[in-house]
Amino acid sequence: MHPDVVRSKVDEAYAELLRNQAAIDAYGWQVSRDDQAIYVLMHPRQHPERKFMLRIKCDDFDARPPSYQFVDPATKVVSVNHMPNGRGFIPAWPGVCIHGTREFYELGHRDYRIRWSSKEYPFARVLQEIQVLINQAYP
Repeated sequence: MHPDVVRSKVDEAYAELLRNQAAIDAYGWQVSRDDQAIYVLMHPRQHPERKFMLRIKCDDFDARPPSYQFVDPATKVVSVNHMPNGRGFIPAWPGVCIHGTREFYELGHRDYRIRWSSKEYPFARVLQEIQVLINQAYP
């Protein structure tokens, strides 16, 4: 897919995420973006001092699902040392293996019969599911 088409689709999906300001505020997310990815700084509801930065990499969006991986907040480099523990978080990648993520469809469940769709799994929906997993991991 041509990079300009990808950028346009990511711009649209990112704008949709930002329209979910109520969720962003409720969860205390800090959302940012550069030319390569979207970044979301998250924390467990009960432990706001524990910060996790998620990188949403959107190369080939929306022909392929975005990759959701945890990064070092200072360097934005993928790091197993900066990811939460718990169900759905896979240190070997170090990413998130849930519906809506590239890690689920291309690494964890290649034989899964239901195809990914950006309409079915917009950024806000996937982030809310990740937030639930983080909250469960740090009660």
